Amino acid sequence: KHGETSQSLTISDIFTLKDGSVTPVLKPANPPVRANVLYLSSEFSIPVA
Repeated sequence: KHGETSQSLTISDIFTLKDGSVTPVLKPANPPVRANVLYLSSEFSIPVA
């Protein structure tokens, strides 16, 4: 399936959604940010697909 391995590098690991804008992060995202991961994945999958 897609995105089962949390060890793999994902867009959420490089960028974080803050105040409605995507901002690059220099360290692993905190657990709370994981909620935005699914949101970002849905946003990016639309134009990319």
